[in-house]
Amino acid sequence: MVPIVACGLLPPGSPSVLDYVATPGNGELRVSVTVAGGPRPIAWVGFGASPLAAGLQSRRIDQVTARTVAGGALGVRAVGDDAYRVDVTTDDAWVLEYRAVIGAPPADFYHRASSSSDDHMMLVGVDVWARFFDAPAAISTPPTDRPLGNVAEAGIRFDVSGLPDDWIVVSAAHEVALNQFELSDHPARSVFALGPYRYHDIDRGLGLRAAIHPGWNVGRRHLVGYARQLARAQARHFGPPPGDPALMIFTPFPSSVTPRQGVRTAGMVWDRSLLLFAGADRSAPLNDRRVLEMLAIFLGHEIFHLYVPWGLAVTQPLSWLSEGWAEHVGRTSAQTARLLNASGADRSLREAYARYLEMGGARAGSLQNASEAGEDLRPLLYVRGELVFRILSLEWAASGKPGSFGSAFWLRLMTEYDGDTPLEPEAVSRILSAMVSPSTVRRLVDGAAVITLPELKLGRR
Repeated sequence: MVPIVACGLLPPGSPSVLDYVATPGNGELRVSVTVAGGPRPIAWVGFGASPLAAGLQSRRIDQVTARTVAGGALGVRAVGDDAYRVDVTTDDAWVLEYRAVIGAPPADFYHRASSSSDDHMMLVGVDVWARFFDAPAAISTPPTDRPLGNVAEAGIRFDVSGLPDDWIVVSAAHEVALNQFELSDHPARSVFALGPYRYHDIDRGLGLRAAIHPGWNVGRRHLVGYARQLARAQARHFGPPPGDPALMIFTPFPSSVTPRQGVRTAGMVWDRSLLLFAGADRSAPLNDRRVLEMLAIFLGHEIFHLYVPWGLAVTQPLSWLSEGWAEHVGRTSAQTARLLNASGADRSLREAYARYLEMGGARAGSLQNASEAGEDLRPLLYVRGELVFRILSLEWAASGKPGSFGSAFWLRLMTEYDGDTPLEPEAVSRILSAMVSPSTVRRLVDGAAVITLPELKLGRR
């Protein structure tokens, strides 16, 4: 999944130091944020939903008030549906207070935004934390296009006294005390999960941890070991994941989303957090070999998102690059880690090819078209994307060039990347055309030519 990307900071001004205190309970969050510095004499306050939640927002902000630290009321006026103007009549710090109603998850919540269930709460930062601006221009833009704001530092403290005794708050943010966090970026980039989670080290050298909910039941005893083997296998090809320590948050689907038959997994990347979900019907064989192979490929896919798109950001037309490459690396790293044997990999690739044909094959369109077409063609990003990456890897190997295609491609992409601006299709096409046959790139990457079994070296059976 594609993470939120900061649109840039506001023009220079007095940076805000934000201190949030959050009191969760009953599917809602009571928030008090003390603002030191920041905009004067008017503060424009914006709330916004994740790009992944567009049209299906699971959060609602209300009961917005403002006061001085001493308790004097400040004027607040709503602007549109999700923004406010605050008249700041004090030179000292001031306080904004509001309620965020998270609510029960919609049926497809797992690739949306914040959600609440009986046994956990997931908070995606752009949904719940106020953002402060010097001018009204930012809040006149769609929430997903707003800059994060000019913030010097921020902290969040959770008051969990009203929650079950075994609930804690987990996050990739820096935890300075129990349920208390400091952030170098605006909290809008954060993820927090509340519930009976328990931390596990995946690999300290790679900066990877897991927080596992006790309700996760799909291959549970294999999670830490599989994640460790997969992360190390990928690090051998691509180096350590870019950026700061990351957290894998394993959460079961709520009952309303649990599949009626079989096993289902879903995940998304948000900043340095991997949000992973799973569920199964009561009769599903949770530790069956096929289920464990599926789990290994799924975990490998999600771990690779620490590289793309988190470590190397891409534009929406390159969503296929993120998802298709993650599918390919998920399968190949599972093989490298010996969690998937050659026959299992061959079988699962054949199944992917069968899905590609069911989608219409070449008639389904190009990778870039699928990347920009929305949910209807989203499965094509994964399936055609992976098949294309297999062909590119086979062509690289057949040319006798040293090393793996993935390693070489990653190094060339990182050379092109300036550390800030997401890569565009033209740059990727140029890199690929220098690595493999330009006609292959034109046919399969830029175009929508049909993919055949012989090209995939799967033969016919």
